[in-house]
Amino acid sequence: GYSLGVATRDGVDAPVVAAARNLLVPGLVVFAVLGGLGAAQSLARDSVRPLLLTSASTRAVVLGKVLYLLVTWLLMPAFMLLGATGYVVGARTPLFLVALVCALVPILLLMMLCGLSLAYLLWIAIERLGLPEYARRLVTAGISLVVFVFALGIGFFAGQFSAESPTDALPTGDPLTPLGYYADLFFLGSPAAEPLTWQTLFAAGVVLTAIPLSFRLLVRLAPRYWYAVPTVDADETEHHSDSPQ
Repeated sequence: GYSLGVATRDGVDAPVVAAARNLLVPGLVVFAVLGGLGAAQSLARDSVRPLLLTSASTRAVVLGKVLYLLVTWLLMPAFMLLGATGYVVGARTPLFLVALVCALVPILLLMMLCGLSLAYLLWIAIERLGLPEYARRLVTAGISLVVFVFALGIGFFAGQFSAESPTDALPTGDPLTPLGYYADLFFLGSPAAEPLTWQTLFAAGVVLTAIPLSFRLLVRLAPRYWYAVPTVDADETEHHSDSPQ
């Protein structure tokens, strides 16, 4: 990171920002779907049922789970920030690291909320269909593969590119959605930074507005997922009626 910072201290010739605009949304889609499916599995129904018997509100339970998940998801970017710190020292751009962190947390939180909501919707539908366990795993794997291939194709073919050199092979045209301009915020204070436009401010406003809306949707979906399957079968209740459930 330090060597790269020294090499790019006077500017960057490669269209880094333009490529990031095109690859941001497909990458976030893959992250939301795959991360949301894995997160929903880790936050299983049984882990919240003891809390549902207390006076804690559903909103408080969901908020606690989201904050816990956000901390665990920030561990990997925290390791990546070590390399970014070396780059900042080499490029002598301390503002870049601050802008990177401030831009990363909101978009990561939004993708986590959207991913959990999509996973809850998927598994509620699977529970309604009554599919066996192997069919559930097959559906989950199939959806993950389709979304990954679709997002990868959209990312590389949405922008204009050529294959004359490795840098020309990157998509550098206008992003497919205005949300792609949010990538400009990741490069503030760096040698590759470009002036902020109204599209960037619009994308930032969309992200900040979508966070509370996504949280409200998750608060409504989470109880439906938790109560989708009964905790104890009827036969078990008959045989163990003397023990607390």
